[in-house]
Amino acid sequence: MFREEDLCKPIIDFFAPLGYKIYAEILDCDLALIKDNDLILVELKKIFCIKLLYQAIERQKISKSVYVALPRLEMTNSRNFKNAVEILERLGLGLLLIATDSPKQWVEVVLIPNYDKNPNGKARKKLIDEMNGRVFDTDIANTGGSSRRKIMTAYRETSIRLACALEAVGATSAVFLKKNFGFGKNTGNILLKNYYGWFTKTTQKGIYDLSETGRRMLEGAEFSRFIEYYRKEFENFRED
Repeated sequence: MFREEDLCKPIIDFFAPLGYKIYAEILDCDLALIKDNDLILVELKKIFCIKLLYQAIERQKISKSVYVALPRLEMTNSRNFKNAVEILERLGLGLLLIATDSPKQWVEVVLIPNYDKNPNGKARKKLIDEMNGRVFDTDIANTGGSSRRKIMTAYRETSIRLACALEAVGATSAVFLKKNFGFGKNTGNILLKNYYGWFTKTTQKGIYDLSETGRRMLEGAEFSRFIEYYRKEFENFRED
């Protein structure tokens, strides 16, 4: 059965050769693409609907370049196709049609975004900061349009990296982790808040270790690709 997330890969394949770095399911945006200072947001939907328009208009607070992506078959078979295109054009939104009915799964750019209001600087910065906090691309991390799986946020990814560091190093402090492995200034806060239950305080002040929940997470399959990646980062330390 066709799903929203099936629209994701053709868009990645279309924009990646143009030099865009692509992130999926990031701060409520289905897809965010960036190259230099050019930020593009894409909202994915199986059908053209009011909810899609609401979401796309909300994204225009972050970027002038917002596309909606829809299956070609859904749109071109609709008697209201011309009306939908006119609405999108008036709103300054772009339109991508995905040939999900073709083995090639190609993308057609029907409309280029033409929105003239400046985005909210704080909202734009918040999104870009989240993008910069992620290491993995869309293929390894999230799939745009997905709503029933855990999203790999920068916070979750940093927590996994911290867990891998503690696994290699043993109980230690945030100061040590920042000094030796380049963890950010929020490291102590992540360990203290322990949002996922992966860490535990020891009897020594400011010293943290992995909890049993954290150890089970590292041996589980849910984040295995991330764990494999970050375990390699700390291999040399573990061998020493």
